[in-house]
Parts: sequence; C-alpha cells; structure tokens
Amino acid sequence: MSIKINLGDWNGVFAVPSSVVDKYIKIAGATQLKVLLYVLRYSGNTDITINKISEELNISADDIKDAIGFWISVGLIKNTEDGLAPADPQIINSADISLYEETKKAIAEENKTTPAPRIVTKTQRPDANFVSSRIANDPEIAFMMQEAEMILSRPLSGGDSSSLIIMHDTDGLPVPVILMILQYVMSIGKGMKYAETVGASWSADGINTIEQAEQKIKILNNSKQAWKIIQELFGLESHSPSEKEKLNATHWVCDMGFSREVLRAAYEICIDAKGKYLPNYVNKVLTTWYSKGIKTIEQVKSDSNPKDKNKSQGTSGMGGKPSFDLAEFENSSLFDD
Repeated sequence: MSIKINLGDWNGVFAVPSSVVDKYIKIAGATQLKVLLYVLRYSGNTDITINKISEELNISADDIKDAIGFWISVGLIKNTEDGLAPADPQIINSADISLYEETKKAIAEENKTTPAPRIVTKTQRPDANFVSSRIANDPEIAFMMQEAEMILSRPLSGGDSSSLIIMHDTDGLPVPVILMILQYVMSIGKGMKYAETVGASWSADGINTIEQAEQKIKILNNSKQAWKIIQELFGLESHSPSEKEKLNATHWVCDMGFSREVLRAAYEICIDAKGKYLPNYVNKVLTTWYSKGIKTIEQVKSDSNPKDKNKSQGTSGMGGKPSFDLAEFENSSLFDD
C-alpha cells in the first residue's frame, strides 16, 4: 500500500536566504522582493531572461535590472559569466558580524592618521556627463538614483545626483545606507544638502553597514523624542536644542527611564529651590533618585521624610524632606548657570 500526504501548495517549495528578512526587508521595495522571489523560484532555468521576468511580473525591463542590481549591491548575489549566482561566502558567520565590524573599525582607527575634514569644491563635484556615465554603466548607481527619486517624491536635480555620487564614491557609503540617510533626513524635514552632510559625518564615524545605520537612526530618533518630552514637561520655549540639552534629555528619558511624573517632580523641586530652571540642578536630583532605585512618583513621595516638614523646601506637594541635601545643592557652583 502506498502512502501519500497531499501537502497542496507545500509540495513545491524553494529556499530563500534568511538575510532577506533579517537584514534587507526594511529597505527592499516590492519590486526588488518580487524579482528576487521569481529568480529564486526558477533558479537553474536557462529560459529565464530579463524580458521573460518582465512579462511574467508586468514590470519594466529597466526596473528588473535595477532590482537585480540592488541584490548585487547588498552582497546577496553576484553576476558571473554564467549568469547570476550566490555571492561569495563571507569570511565570518552571521553571529560574528558585529564583532567583525567592531574589529575592522578598531583596526582602521589604529592605522589611519587624523584626516582633514572632507571639503568638496564646486570644481570637484561630478558633472552631468560623469553622473550619466555612472548611471549607464553601473546598475547599482542606477538603482540608487531611481530609489532616491521615490524617497524625495520628485525628479532628481543635477545637484541631487552629484551629492549621491559623492556619498557613494567619495564617502564610500554603500547604496542601502545612502537610501537610509535619505529616508531619515526626509522624515525630519531636511533635504539633500543635509543628507550629504550626514553622509560625510557617518563615513568619518565608520557607519557603513545597514545595522550601524539602523542603530544610529534609532539613537537620533530617541534623542529627538526625548527632547520633545522635556520641552513639553518643563514648558520650554520652542527652539533647536543644544548638544547639552539633547544629551540631558536622552539621559533622563532613555537611559534612566524616568516617567513624565518623576521628571516633572524634579523640575518643580528645582523651580521651588532656585526660582528658575537649571539643567544641572535637575540632573543632580534625577541622578540621586536613580542611584537609590527611585523610579516612580510614589517612590519619590515615600522617600521624603514626613517627620521633618520644616525642611521640606523644594518638595512642595511631596509631603516632606527631599531625599538629598538641598542646602548642598544650592551652595554648589554647578547650579549657577
């Protein structure tokens, strides 16, 4: 008796590299994913051509080429004389990627001398002929330009294209990282000039992988949100925060993890004691609470000493003496500005 299990659609499956989801699904577009799945499904089929894929997916041949160029640029596949093939195995496995990147960065820092800031003069910027040549001869560059137009929601100007080439050729940033920079600067209302500045900065800091770019953007977004919280809670006028203001806000909100109620309590203690907002004063209050494990408004209140209400300066509404030496704070020069 023969035994057969009808698995339906599961009778026919094909392999997809885990990295497609783990690393690239956030930056790959629908076209790139469709083309990759089609190519993987019919791998080894010599009848598959650009035109064939174009007909099957109803996608233009140029877009098919750009999609393949994307997967080549991120190192998933490579172009050989016999057609597309898996990219060469890496010298490290996925578990060692972060260690490898850190080691590579450390070696580069050790071997390099302090570079002068990158300055690109007008005469050094790629001209239209050079940009056109790069687009025509490099699918990766063509893909970058196409995706950049989609992110910017407009055709690229000559200056835009020149900036992208500089970020790629001069700063040495891979295409996926450049596109992530564009997405980030657009999300904060900036343009291509700012993107080029960010690209030069990231290049100097060794931020040249998708993982590093994601971490950097996460830090920048957290800092922006933290400052917004502090600005609202403390009633500060709307302005572009200084580096110190951003660092304080990120430290209090993200690193220490204080709630809005606790942050406001620290601010009120500062106002009651000094009559104005002093960031260093608030920081000292919060640092003291953090070192004692005080994280909630209930813990702030219970930490006050109800038996000594005559010394309750700076704890209006808290019910007692603060859990720190207020006189010492007030006499410290740290809180004079």
